[in-house]
Amino acid sequence: MPDIIEDFFQDFGNKASDFYELISLNPQFEMIFTDDSMNVPENYGEMIDLFENLEQGAGNRLEEFMKDAAAKYEIGMKEFVVKPCHSWIEFISPKIAKNVLKLDLLTNFSRFVRKYFSASQINHVNGISCYFFRSSA
Repeated sequence: MPDIIEDFFQDFGNKASDFYELISLNPQFEMIFTDDSMNVPENYGEMIDLFENLEQGAGNRLEEFMKDAAAKYEIGMKEFVVKPCHSWIEFISPKIAKNVLKLDLLTNFSRFVRKYFSASQINHVNGISCYFFRSSA
């Protein structure tokens, strides 16, 4: 979520790069399972290959998943996160109303991920990744 951090610094007339430099890690992180481990690559093409190796067709579904997640992220950041949250009325807007079904507001993230993937390792990776949004995806 570098965009959120950058917006924060801009609120004070600065840039995040005035204070630190973000560097991309490869692998981004390692998932450790009961009987296996998996390095999650920085490169999106390698991520597609990794998903495809874990579940046939998952590479293509990752593309669909990322488009859907990007739309949710954009609406969420612009319509939810920036609100002061003084009243639920703040969340009534034409954009939210228009996209209410697409946002899956009453669905948890795990169920959203399982719409696209069945391999448990992929579901775990995506579950963890929702906490560590990538600017490159």
